[in-house]
Amino acid sequence: MSENGSPFTGLGFFQSFFHGAGPGNAAPNVALDQYMRNVARCQLECQGLMSRRAQAYLELPGRVAACRTPQDLVKEQTIFWQTAFQQYAECSQKMMTSWAQLMSAPVAESKGSIKPRARDYLSFPEPQAEKKLPIREKEERRRVA
Repeated sequence: MSENGSPFTGLGFFQSFFHGAGPGNAAPNVALDQYMRNVARCQLECQGLMSRRAQAYLELPGRVAACRTPQDLVKEQTIFWQTAFQQYAECSQKMMTSWAQLMSAPVAESKGSIKPRARDYLSFPEPQAEKKLPIREKEERRRVA
């Protein structure tokens, strides 16, 4: 809010996606608010995943250097890739959960201002039986003059 108590900060279009521009357009602001929150959640999850994977890659040379036998090396590689797949799965699950909540959440509508649209039905003509052409009694040939 600004100093005089107004929700407008003077930034115009870039004011804030999370604050409504006025009481007349509450429905678009709620939908935009939900969308922007999900975008922020997904970006946060991606950044967290990148951070965890970068940390794991930086720890890898130290772990490999501590290996004494080939079996230890295989064990470290297995742990590394299992952790990677587990972290990728968790991140994708959180992202899909966030988008599923957005798609199933009802969007607030203003009272009475939105009328249901008339349904558009496509109609196709019924197939008609083929018309039988009259059979010519004599074989007529067309001649070019």
